[in-house]
Amino acid sequence: AGSSGGKGLIEFGVVKDYTRDSMVAKIANSSAETIRLTAGRIDAQVIKELVDAIWDANLLASFGAGPSGLVASDLRLKFNRIGKPCLFWPDSHTALNSMATLNEGDLLFVISHSGETSESIAVATELQARGGKNPVSTNEYRCPLAKTAAFTSLTPSWRTIVSTWTPS
Repeated sequence: AGSSGGKGLIEFGVVKDYTRDSMVAKIANSSAETIRLTAGRIDAQVIKELVDAIWDANLLASFGAGPSGLVASDLRLKFNRIGKPCLFWPDSHTALNSMATLNEGDLLFVISHSGETSESIAVATELQARGGKNPVSTNEYRCPLAKTAAFTSLTPSWRTIVSTWTPS
């Protein structure tokens, strides 16, 4: 997956014939561009309100389905490292059953690149029905998941596929 036209072209423009140095430069430039685009989508007022809500919360939790679960798990580690207790729920069944541990003012971070993942929408909708707050990270304000959000953080709207290979 990620190949195009049989020429070894990977989605963000890395070809099989690249040297290791050119591969590293391409990935570094892609990462820098992602950071630049993300910074351009930040709403300072939303960030201020979210930071206040994070510090006021007694407990944080994170959830993401599929690859977004890796981001949610990493988010838990980052919060725990700065002294904010954060749980990670690895699947929607666990998240739906564990919401009872959240109290008023606690936050459940729901991560979804597309904002259309049914598991993420189900978790966020149930949290909303319980009166909970969910910061959402996705790439589109108009997606179903963002409609449930107390806070929305937008990510760049493309997906980067990186393939590993060993040059001969």
